[in-house]
Amino acid sequence: MPRPALTSPLRAVRPLLVVAAVTAVAVTSACSGSDAPDGGSTPTESASQTFVPQFSNVDEDLGRSFEVLETARDIPLPADADNAGNVGELVAVKLDVEAGTVYDNEVFDPWVTFGLLAPDAEYPDVAYDGYDDIVEAAGYTPILPDEVEPGTTASGWIVIPVQERADTYELQYQRSEQVELGTDTTLPAVDLRVPLP
Repeated sequence: MPRPALTSPLRAVRPLLVVAAVTAVAVTSACSGSDAPDGGSTPTESASQTFVPQFSNVDEDLGRSFEVLETARDIPLPADADNAGNVGELVAVKLDVEAGTVYDNEVFDPWVTFGLLAPDAEYPDVAYDGYDDIVEAAGYTPILPDEVEPGTTASGWIVIPVQERADTYELQYQRSEQVELGTDTTLPAVDLRVPLP
């Protein structure tokens, strides 16, 4: 089945939803035979599209879930590493991530962020791939891939440089609000927070 051509990195695997961020300016049309249904309509394909998450932290609209497996703190950061003077602590978090079957979505697409929140912090320190090699050299492998195939799971580490070290953190998963192209249906924003072990 042809996949719709989208400006968003969320590419529909099945013609159930066609999604773009609310801030998107350009819109491209879907491929022939892959038109999005009207808002509120019921998919006519198999009930296998129903999302049954494997893990406890769930973004139901994307059909995605994740679990925190392990945390590594105070990973040594070489003094000559990029921006090392602004890093109070280098943290790695190992995750299991499950991708849904509705979207062929990237783990680190522009509308989703993983970050760490200190107890009194207003904003999170977010995952950054510039230190992946350093973390792998310290023995934390593999790094979580950028993309997980639909209907499958992947395990790996994400790397988060924290500006000011704290005794405890929460892992924060944030996704911005999105809308279905050609409909009035809104996928509400998601903010999931998981205390780190």
